[in-house]
Amino acid sequence: MKKRRPPSRRKYTNRNKPWNTRQHTVALTMKGAAFVILLALVAVAYMLVHHSNESLADAIVREEARARALEEDFKRETAKWDDERSSDKLRDRLLRNGIVMNVPSNRQRVAMRGGGARPAGAVAATGTAYAANR
Repeated sequence: MKKRRPPSRRKYTNRNKPWNTRQHTVALTMKGAAFVILLALVAVAYMLVHHSNESLADAIVREEARARALEEDFKRETAKWDDERSSDKLRDRLLRNGIVMNVPSNRQRVAMRGGGARPAGAVAATGTAYAANR
């Protein structure tokens, strides 16, 4: 009777493979599998944090640009307002509206009393505006 070869020495084929056929694989221990899973979780967490930080950085850049634009607008409007408040411009505006009046000097006190239309609920009083020297 001929002696049969053990299954481990047979040529590898995919057909009719018995349960004890050797395959070229690498066994992964529980610690190794846990390490791979932990590594994958850390990678996903890193990507999420990195993405959220990038989106926050983009939002900060946009808001800083908006703040700079608003500051420039504020400076421009403040300069225009200061220019309009000058005594020469005020005098010109009064003359354009038909009011002949000079701006009081620094030593004069101006007191205003009501006269003309008042909003509803306001106390009605008549009076004039006058400037008095100190």
